[in-house]
Order: sequence, then C-alpha cells, then structure tokens
Amino acid sequence: LGESYSVEDLPPEILEANRLRAIRSMEKLGFHSMHPYDDAHCGFWENPWSFLVACKSSKCSENWYASSAQVELSIRKRLRKSLSGENLMKYFDGSTMAFFQVP
Repeated sequence: LGESYSVEDLPPEILEANRLRAIRSMEKLGFHSMHPYDDAHCGFWENPWSFLVACKSSKCSENWYASSAQVELSIRKRLRKSLSGENLMKYFDGSTMAFFQVP
C-alpha cells in the first residue's frame, strides 16, 4: 500500500472514502478477509509502510491468526535446514507474526 500516513495527514472523510473504495474493490475481486498492517522496520524510508494481506479462503485467515507456536512449526516444516545449522529466518518468527495480527 505504500508509505503510512498518520491520521493527521489526511482529512477523515478522505481517509475513510479511500479505505472504503479499496475494500469494495477487493471484495469485488473475491477477497473476503483483509488484514492491513504497518511495519516500521522495513527500511524503505523514514516513515512506516502500510501493507495489506487479502484472503480469498478461510485457510488463509486461519494462517494469519495462527498462534506463535503454530507459525514456528509451519516455518520449520517449510524451510530447509541451512548448511551452517543457523536459523534462516533472521527477522521473522512466530512472535513477529503475532505483532502483525493486531492492528
């Protein structure tokens, strides 16, 4: 979605109109569950960036709201082991995912 803006940057009526237009467009495309989040650690610019995960299936939403332990297990099942034995996921784990689950 791009660089995040604070609520003070846009008048509320414009902010809500844009948000509603985006949600309606996504619903028309078959996305029924949307999970927006901001990340201040992505390193693009000084301000945080906003992202949107949009789900068409209930399994996608289940994965989004998985517990930290479930996310850890999924990561371990999907990644190959590194040659050095070190963790390949330096910046993401179950606890990090839990942070994104709450707006």
